[in-house]
Amino acid sequence: MAYAVTAVKNSRKYKVDIDLLRKLCLVPTDVLWELLGVTEHPRMYFEDRGSNILCVAHVDCYGLPHSFRYVKRPDKPSIIMSPQLDDRLGVYTVLHALYHLGMDILLTDDEEAALSTAACFTPPRRYNWVVEFDRRGHDAVTYQYYVPELREYFDIGAGTYSDIVDMEHLGVACFNVGIGFHKEHTAECYMNHKEWSRQMEAFEQFFDDYKDVALEFEEKCRCQLISSSLLEMWMEEIGETPTCPYCGLEMNVSG
Repeated sequence: MAYAVTAVKNSRKYKVDIDLLRKLCLVPTDVLWELLGVTEHPRMYFEDRGSNILCVAHVDCYGLPHSFRYVKRPDKPSIIMSPQLDDRLGVYTVLHALYHLGMDILLTDDEEAALSTAACFTPPRRYNWVVEFDRRGHDAVTYQYYVPELREYFDIGAGTYSDIVDMEHLGVACFNVGIGFHKEHTAECYMNHKEWSRQMEAFEQFFDDYKDVALEFEEKCRCQLISSSLLEMWMEEIGETPTCPYCGLEMNVSG
C-alpha cells in the first residue's frame, strides 16, 4: 500500500503530515490509481481488513490544475491550500490518519461527475455502517439515510451528493463527515487544521461508541431529512412546523 502508514497522534490530537498530503494532492489521478494497483474500469480500490465498518473517499478531483501551498501567516494559524483537497484530504484521512482504527477502505472514482463507482461495489460482508470523508467544514450529512446517533457528535448539515448516495444496496446507514476543507472546486480551496483535527477526534469517539452497533438503512421521506436551518426559516415564515405535502408528516431536522 503506497500511502498507508501509522497515524500520527498525540493525546488524541491529530496532526497533518504535510509532506504526505502534498504528495497525495499533487499526484495525477491516473498515476495514483496505478500506485494503488488499479488498472481496470470501473476504478475502485478496496482494502479488506476484516472490519464491520467501511470508510470511503474518492480519488478523482475537480478539473483544476494540481497545486499545493503551505501558507504561514504571522497573526493567524498556517493553512494548506490545494484544489485537490476535495477529496485527497479524504484519501489521506482513510489511508493515514484513521488507518489505526482498522476499518475496511474503499476508494472510488468519478464522484465529481456524480457517477461514483461506489455503485458497483460488492461488499464482502454486511457492514454495521459506512462513513465517508468528503465534506467541507465541521458538520456531517446523511443524504437519504437517517442517522440520529450522529447528533451527539457532529453538527448536522444538508448535502446533495457524494459516493454514499449510490450505496443504498449495502442496506445500512451511511454518513459523510466534514474534514475541514473550504471553497472546494476553486483555486482557493484550503483546509483548517484545527477543524480537521476536531472532526477526527469526534469521529474516533463515535467509532469507539458505535463500531459494534448495526445502524440499519431506514428509508425516510426527504422531508424528514431537511436541514435545521432551512426548517427554522420556514417555521419563522409560517409560524408553525411545516407539513410535508407528500407523506403528511411534520417536517423534521436532518439526522
